[in-house]
Formats: sequence, structure tokens, C-alpha cells
Amino acid sequence: MNKAVHSSLLTIVIAIAVYAIVVVFTGGSDVIGAIQSLSWELWSVLLLLSLLNYLLRYWRWHLYISHQNPHSITHLQHLSIYIAGFALTMTPGKAGEGMRSLYLKQHGIAHQRSIGALFVERIMDLLVILMMAGLGASFLSGGQTFWAAVVTIAIISSAILIVKMPKDKIIASSIVQALPEKLRHIIVFVESMLNNANDLLSLRFIFIGLFIGAIAWGLEGYGLYLTMDAFAIKPFVMPENAVYLALAIYGMAILLGAISFLPGGLGGTEAAMIFMLVNVGFDNASAIAITFICRIATLWFAMALGVLMMFMLSFLGIKLNQSTVG
Repeated sequence: MNKAVHSSLLTIVIAIAVYAIVVVFTGGSDVIGAIQSLSWELWSVLLLLSLLNYLLRYWRWHLYISHQNPHSITHLQHLSIYIAGFALTMTPGKAGEGMRSLYLKQHGIAHQRSIGALFVERIMDLLVILMMAGLGASFLSGGQTFWAAVVTIAIISSAILIVKMPKDKIIASSIVQALPEKLRHIIVFVESMLNNANDLLSLRFIFIGLFIGAIAWGLEGYGLYLTMDAFAIKPFVMPENAVYLALAIYGMAILLGAISFLPGGLGGTEAAMIFMLVNVGFDNASAIAITFICRIATLWFAMALGVLMMFMLSFLGIKLNQSTVG
């Protein structure tokens, strides 16, 4: 866990350096001035939309964890732990958010259940982002659109296939039984985790996961629309379907950041969003300002809340249980 924390902190330092370089080499005063021009009222709305996103995703997460899994955790405790997971969002594939399982183990929730829920949560989020990104296919050339879709669909299909395949036969095979005990223990743990994930991939839970995810991520996409609208001064005029345009830009940027496999999509998401904003008519300074504002109100706001919640849990005497998984 310490390695994940150090990796996350290093990524944050690199991110700040990259943001500073982008600002300096693209007319720093114009970008900073554009960011400062955003009203505190709008900042409050953007942060509120992000908070609603987190609450909706927590609701989905709680449904996953509670399914056929009795536990003694209250909503307040569970929400605190869920938010604390955002402290390690800045890891490849947001894998660091799996640290929630170390907290939840103390409430009788097996690691396999919580990691399986995280696996399904990632699949549902990818599907929602893919649908949002589908609105923005026109921003990419034909080849880029094709390969972006192929890579994403391949990742999701592979994940579902792995979850659904018959794993009992693999565990019982002579090859697995001949492996060293520690390695067999890991394989059995993964098999149990995938079985828990499979339990959450019924039609009912897929519908619930997609429905909640679409609303949650749509709120952050709407936040991008409000920011774009605030910068839409002459000669640029927002089109009538600007909400769909913003959802498409947000979805495509998050998607391209995700398939880059960079921590938190850092760099890839920003570059894609800036490119598309310029492509629809914003000047460079406004496009960079809108992108930075969007990322501050979503990614960085989530991480700040996560770190704050981790300290609060530690202050209350609730610490990570780093015992052996099982």
C-alpha cells in the first residue's frame, strides 16, 4: 500500500509540473486569467455535480457490496471508506481504489467480494463512458474512431469473458494442483473474486449499474457543458445541441485517457479534451482553461476528498488492515 501511496504522490508532482509547463508555453497569463474569470457560483455548481456523481456511484457500490453479503457497516462508515478510495485514483486503471477492501475486511466483508465489486464497477463505467464517447466519434478520423472502439470493446469483452468462463475446472486441473501452495492460494483467491464479480453481472445488476453510471457520469459531462457555456463568447456561439456536444467531448476524453493506461488518464485526457475544444471553435487559452477547470472539479477534487477522508478515518482510529488477503 505504501508503494501505491508513493506512486500516487509522484504522479501528482509530475501532473503539477506538466500543467505548469502547458500554461507557460501556451500563454500563461491568458490561461490563468481565463481560469480566474470563472465565478465562485459556477465553481460551487461544478463541485456539487461532482459530489452527486460520487454519491450515485457510492449507492451503486453499496448495492454491489450488500448483495448476498451481510455486514455490520453503516452508510456513513461505508461512504467514508468509498470516498477514501479516491485518494489512490491516480494509479493505472484506478487500481489503487482497491484499498477500500483493506478497510472493509474489518467489517466482515471479504476481499474477494470488494475486489469483485470494483472489477464490475470498472466494467460498468467503461460501458457508460463508451456510450458517451460514441456521441463524439465525429471528432476523430475514421481510423482513430475504429481503433478506439476496437480497443475499448476488446477490453470490456475480455473482462466479461474472464468473469463468465468456467473457473472450477481450471482450479481442479492437474496443472494448478501441481503449483506451489502460495501460487495456488493466489489463483483460488482470484477465482473467488471472479465468482463474486460474476454474481454481479446478471441482467438486473447490469441494468442498475449502467443506469446509475449514466446519470453519475452525465452530471460531470453537464459540468463541462456549463464551463464551456461560460467561455462561449463571440465570435464562438454554443450550438443548440451543446449538452450532447459536451457529453461527447467528456466521454471521448475520459475514454482516450483510460485506454492510454496512464495513472488517472493523466495527459491523455487533457490532450484529447483540449484538441476537441479547439476543434469546435474555442481559442487555445480558453480550451486549456476549460480542461483544467474540468479536471480540477472532477479528478483532483475527488483525490482531495479521498486524502481528507483517509486522514479522518485514521484520526478516528480506523486504519488499513493490511493482513493477508483471503
